[in-house]
Amino acid sequence: MRFLALDMGHFRGPSDNHGLQDAVPAARPTYRIGDDNASSSCLHMEAKLMTGAVEEGAKVAVSISEGLRTQPLSLALVVMNIVFVILVGWLGYTINERTTHQYRVKDDMINELVGKIQGIMSDVKTEVRDNSTRIQANAVIAGQVNQTLERLTRTMEDHERRIRDLEKVK
Repeated sequence: MRFLALDMGHFRGPSDNHGLQDAVPAARPTYRIGDDNASSSCLHMEAKLMTGAVEEGAKVAVSISEGLRTQPLSLALVVMNIVFVILVGWLGYTINERTTHQYRVKDDMINELVGKIQGIMSDVKTEVRDNSTRIQANAVIAGQVNQTLERLTRTMEDHERRIRDLEKVK
């Protein structure tokens, strides 16, 4: 039974990848002929690949730390970038907290004002109802006063007519 495995131990040089990247692993197929126990052979290959990946990761980490050690300006730039990212994150968090607090305060003020306006509207409605009731009562009274004045006017005219009639008779 044949297995296809990637050999991660070799790197392409600058001439192989036309100067794009120097540390790109070359994927080179290797074929193994396994015995009857195919799963053990496959596990062995996976373990070998994982070991290679861990070793390559360690090599990259060592090369980065060596590069930073030999170039302190690069290390300073990395540190400044990290500090800058942390500062921007903290500022964003602080601004978000302040804005959230301001919205809560404004919401509380709006709710309080709406409650006061509802109370005022209730009082105004009550006053309008009371005033309309008074106006209706005053209209009834005005009608009664008008009727009384008309009766008094007729009575007065009647009395004046009688007085004239009595003066003529005399």
